[in-house]
Amino acid sequence: MTVTTSARQGKPAALTVLVLAAAAVAAALLPVVAGVVFLASLAAGRPLMAVVARHWPVPRRGPPAQHAAFDRRAINRLTAVWGITLLAAGALQGLAEVTAGLTITDPAGFTVRALLAISVETVLTTGTVIYLRHQPQHAPSMKKS
Repeated sequence: MTVTTSARQGKPAALTVLVLAAAAVAAALLPVVAGVVFLASLAAGRPLMAVVARHWPVPRRGPPAQHAAFDRRAINRLTAVWGITLLAAGALQGLAEVTAGLTITDPAGFTVRALLAISVETVLTTGTVIYLRHQPQHAPSMKKS
């Protein structure tokens, strides 16, 4: 019994390789783009974390008059932290690929990027929740003279 195989069997089509390469480039640049968007929103005076804060209300402590000032500072601070951390994560991913000799289409490169992204986003999310839950009980009171 003879088995015949086509010349193309076992090799991916050129379009498949192109789509996978485009997805790999997009995935590699995603943290950098997200970091730039966070920092640009902060520079524009419309911090991106304000959108998140509207959807995830945090229990408030202390007098209501002090919430707005704390919220503004907290939102700006969190937006800056997320932006800078995502930029650093993108740089770290690039550095890991260059120093380890990985390519963006290499399965090991995908794994490194995925693990780093999951780790960074987990730390950022956990840090954000902890930060928002540990608001100051009592901010300095504003006394009229």
